[in-house]
Amino acid sequence: MIIFNSIMSGLCKTRQTDRAIDFLGYMVSKGWKPDEKSYEILINGIMTEGLAKDARRLLKELDARGLVRSTWAKHLARKSMKM
Repeated sequence: MIIFNSIMSGLCKTRQTDRAIDFLGYMVSKGWKPDEKSYEILINGIMTEGLAKDARRLLKELDARGLVRSTWAKHLARKSMKM
């Protein structure tokens, strides 16, 4: 998972968040299970690009998968609501 997260992080840092999201879909289609860090990378990238609606959608998916109830996610959810 570290390699996948590194790829997504690089894509997000170069403002290619759409490709990072596609990569997440690819991971899932191949049977890999994204972890909380995977979503954290994507949500931060999305928020950096000002796409709060997409960030909220990913937070909902993360919650539905039971991956997070961390302080970080709660803070990020509140932050995305303000955008």
